[in-house]
Amino acid sequence: MNATVSDSEPTPLVASSKQGSSRWHVRFAASGALEIIEGIAPSALVGGNMGMEVLLSPDGAWIWGTRLSAAYAPPRTSALAVGSGTFWFESIRLDECPFAWRMSQRVSLLPCGNFEVGRLLGRGVQSMAITNATEFVARWYAGGVSTGVRVAWPEGWDVELLGAVSFPLVRDAFLVRQASTVERVHVPGVASARIGIGLGRHFP
Repeated sequence: MNATVSDSEPTPLVASSKQGSSRWHVRFAASGALEIIEGIAPSALVGGNMGMEVLLSPDGAWIWGTRLSAAYAPPRTSALAVGSGTFWFESIRLDECPFAWRMSQRVSLLPCGNFEVGRLLGRGVQSMAITNATEFVARWYAGGVSTGVRVAWPEGWDVELLGAVSFPLVRDAFLVRQASTVERVHVPGVASARIGIGLGRHFP
């Protein structure tokens, strides 16, 4: 019996697979929201914000978001312990959202941490109780947490229900002077809350 010996390499039984590499995507979004803010002024303020968001994702799966937004709540007059006053609020907020919990194909839950810098403005309303009304600007520096339920729609649109709690680092007081006495009429709370609804558009 004759045997033939080959020097060639044997053919593998299982073909080697080529490992694919993940592609990272950067997406941008513009958004606007209507908010109700409680705990900053004597009465709840109604305002809005506009923001830009940067989303980092591998293969289209959203994993990190950074949002920068500017908020404004127009003047609202509230009764005080002495007379009344008009208050309004302005701020810039940075939100960092480290992950998104996908509840379904279209609905995601986004927990975030945030830091806000702004000011609460107040002006006394001229009356018998306040005879020399002036304007005072209170500082606003606050850290907090927020969460949003985002519902994705076709063509890059989404609707988001928002909720947040902020904890101010400084709490400036609003005062009313009557003759020789000074009375504190308002101090922002140790925490403020806000709820809102927003509309966003992603690019691309």
